[in-house]
Amino acid sequence: MTLNPESPVEQPNDPRRRRPRGSLSREVVVDAALALVDAEGVDALSMPRLARYLEAGVMTLYGYVRSKQELLDAVAQRAIAEVRVRGLDSGDSQTILRNWGDGLRQVLLAHPGVAGVLARRGVVGPGIFRGLEVLLGPLQREGFAAEGAVRAVYAVLIYTLGYVLWETPRVREQPESAYATQWREGFARLPAEQFPHVAAALPYLGTLASEAQFAFGLQALVTGIRPEQDRLL
Repeated sequence: MTLNPESPVEQPNDPRRRRPRGSLSREVVVDAALALVDAEGVDALSMPRLARYLEAGVMTLYGYVRSKQELLDAVAQRAIAEVRVRGLDSGDSQTILRNWGDGLRQVLLAHPGVAGVLARRGVVGPGIFRGLEVLLGPLQREGFAAEGAVRAVYAVLIYTLGYVLWETPRVREQPESAYATQWREGFARLPAEQFPHVAAALPYLGTLASEAQFAFGLQALVTGIRPEQDRLL
């Protein structure tokens, strides 16, 4: 189920129209909530608004999710389930971790409201455990102990989540060129002779929210994560 971002999500309901009996499920509710978050942001999500969109009663929704907090957790897990990690059988822990970060970033960019949910809530549930199971097995086969493997997975998750929250307002909610322009215009107001090193770096400052910057940081991170670190934890 998707929403048309060109149209208002909240439409006045015809009181004579009701959703057909048996057409609602937890999956339908969560998918609709994710579509609402994608279209208008997490702050737009409320149980009454979701009920209006689904043409169902608010109390009907509570038969599928017990609270808005549970719904937010389910929305986050629904989005995370879309992550695809290549190279799980590569025999290379750095490749696994780098591909985990790449796959997670793509999903968080597709569902930008979910990044905010994950940053503000401790989301724990079946979807999270399934994702961990997929990642921990290959890492442990590459020599990581259980503790080191889970810390490696979450080091990449935290870096990626933070990067998406940094990246989104700079180059997703405005053109990339606007971010680069901010740097150039800001520097133009300064006496350039006092900032020779910054002047030399100026062409790169506008790229600090780019895919290249993400890849640079991710590679630096995973290069430092090795199975032998388990002994130091």
